[in-house]
Amino acid sequence: MPAGPSSPGVRSVCSGNSSGTHVAGRAGEAGQDSRPARRREREQKWKKTERALAAGRRGGGGEGGDTGGGGTAGGGGDRPSPELPVVSCCQALNPSTFPQTFRLPGARSPAACLPATEEAEEEVVAENPCQNHHCKHGKVCELDENNSPMCVCQDPTSCPAPIGEFEKVCSNDNKTFDSSCHFFATKCTLEGTKKGHKLHLDYIGPCKYIPPCLDSELTEFPLRMRDWLKNVLVTLYERDENNNLLTEKQKLRVKKIHENEKRLEAGDHPVELLARDFEKNYNMYIFPVHWQFGQLDQHPIDGYLSHTELAPLRAPLIPMEHCTTRFFQTCDLDNDKYIALDEWAGCFGIKEQDIDKDLVI
Repeated sequence: MPAGPSSPGVRSVCSGNSSGTHVAGRAGEAGQDSRPARRREREQKWKKTERALAAGRRGGGGEGGDTGGGGTAGGGGDRPSPELPVVSCCQALNPSTFPQTFRLPGARSPAACLPATEEAEEEVVAENPCQNHHCKHGKVCELDENNSPMCVCQDPTSCPAPIGEFEKVCSNDNKTFDSSCHFFATKCTLEGTKKGHKLHLDYIGPCKYIPPCLDSELTEFPLRMRDWLKNVLVTLYERDENNNLLTEKQKLRVKKIHENEKRLEAGDHPVELLARDFEKNYNMYIFPVHWQFGQLDQHPIDGYLSHTELAPLRAPLIPMEHCTTRFFQTCDLDNDKYIALDEWAGCFGIKEQDIDKDLVI
């Protein structure tokens, strides 16, 4: 019997059909075009092979024929012939030799070891169209009838259960939600309604009493905020070795601040001291104010801060700084619900001639 096409000099005991291809054994006599007859021949040979293998495993041995008789050909027991060893099709069709052509054997059936058909190739799961499709907060990606990705409102019950109180959030209508996921999913269901348009995430943490902001307190707020922004940048610079916390352009700006810094140590300080530091070291506050604007102006980058863009800064601040909401409201001088760069910088005491969009990097 000629060696199978999968491995010269090795006789495979596999037969079967896959796209009309024989792995081993006779491929049919020339001129014989009767498919049923060939199929029956293959089935008979396979059954005969199975009996031979079973006999070999039992140690029947004997001379036998090609694959029949009492065991494997030309050998005794389960020892194959050294001249023409009998191997399973999964051994003959070594997947490491044919990684792209043949399947990895997943079953004992010889069909699992034969070349994969076109139908089998189609079984490979295609990349999910939703994988790189971005949906905003409160929405998830689903496929429509044309297998195209689309964003739909997330069911609030599908949100992960909160771990603790710190995951709770408070909306501007003074309602506590288990997490930001629950809030945005609920807001999505109200999309297109007046209530949904007005609903916003107010701050991080469960709802609590926030005292009103007095005029005197509002004056003090930007003093603390300015100092905090400068200290954040300097701290990032000091810790940024290979962490890419700042870009190279940002590092150059902060380097000058860091080298000339005579800033106050972190902590609570009288507002008079903060005011004197701002006057004395005014130039060191210009870039931090521009930097924070650039950090918030992201969706989209258009030179204006929306309520949503302000949320990452204001939501954690409100429970600690009760003047946060009123401060940002006063920054919106034209009451258009957006804060432009000149409005933002002016809120922090930056002079008009020092406002520069090129510093928003």
